[in-house]
Amino acid sequence: MPNLKPQTSNLKPQTSNLKPHDLPISFYGSGILTPTTLTIITTYTCNAACKECCFECSPKVKARLSYEEIHNSILNAYKSFGKLKLVVFTGGECFLLKDELYKAIAFANSLGLITRCVTNAFWGRTKKLADESVAKLIKAGISEINISTGVDHQKWVTAKSVKRAALTLINSKIITLITVEKDTEDSNCLNSFINDSIFRKALNENYQLFKIQSNSWMPFHADAETRGDQSKHVNLKNGCGQLFNNTVVTPHNELSACCGLTLEHIPEMKLGKLKNENLSDTYFSQFSDFLKIWISVDGPLNIIEKVMGKDFVTNNLQMASHECQVCAFLHKNEEVKRKLTAAYPAHVKIVLAQFGLKKVIEKDQERKLAKMERKEINYEKA
Repeated sequence: MPNLKPQTSNLKPQTSNLKPHDLPISFYGSGILTPTTLTIITTYTCNAACKECCFECSPKVKARLSYEEIHNSILNAYKSFGKLKLVVFTGGECFLLKDELYKAIAFANSLGLITRCVTNAFWGRTKKLADESVAKLIKAGISEINISTGVDHQKWVTAKSVKRAALTLINSKIITLITVEKDTEDSNCLNSFINDSIFRKALNENYQLFKIQSNSWMPFHADAETRGDQSKHVNLKNGCGQLFNNTVVTPHNELSACCGLTLEHIPEMKLGKLKNENLSDTYFSQFSDFLKIWISVDGPLNIIEKVMGKDFVTNNLQMASHECQVCAFLHKNEEVKRKLTAAYPAHVKIVLAQFGLKKVIEKDQERKLAKMERKEINYEKA
């Protein structure tokens, strides 16, 4: 499969010119189509410069949101989307925003929203800095911290820094997840964390607060070091869970349909520049793009297989390791785009029916979950 190089991406949004298809008007007023998560990519500046970074972040990249833009995005999303539950602050490295990050967390928390930060934990390099950072997080009302690490990250942020940050968070009863990028043939980052005696104790004693996981890894350059065979197409043959459940504000104050790894390689995922209080209108504009609905239902790999055949998938996507990788291929491959434009009308009715059913089921599951939570609260009060 070809590697992705953002500097050579000149894809025109041809696949987004599919004819609009209206969904039942009742969907728009019921909250069925609104997202539960707002992701704010606060900045593309990062203290690290990982070679295979999906957004090519580094200390040299200066794109970032102002506090006013972050505040307005949270407020407008809160007013517009009744199902909104979670605000995720990520980057780049969101902790480079310093006090503006804590202020934004506190604002989201004041609205009753769950908050999460994704970080490389550079602020764990000393005990003093870790203690100060976690104290500010607690004061702001943070709900969860996700730490990204692995062989690429650790060229810039040491495992010791990650460990200190994680333990400080856990000891403060903050939900903590360490995500380790898939190891190379020569690295052993995941096992070094799992087998660490202090971490093993923390995992046993704080199993509800602390988890360590490994995620799939995808290359962005032709000379990327191999991470072994990660191709498990059975895991790629699902609808995309990002689209319509997560709405994303980029460091350029644009609204995006997803925050996937290949976001900056797919112009069609950019919904428009945010101005004043147009977040809701910009979000709902994507429902005129049938391809996004189809990706939500079937996932990009299934779509390619349906229009191109299994042999094409075997020959071109055999080593694909991530659905974002396949999604970029779907949008960038000229042969796929031609076939897709010709073939999509035959799939419209069934896909829209499946999408509607999917959203109704999700809504019903949310109601049942909310009912269970109310019962638990009443039980605790009794």
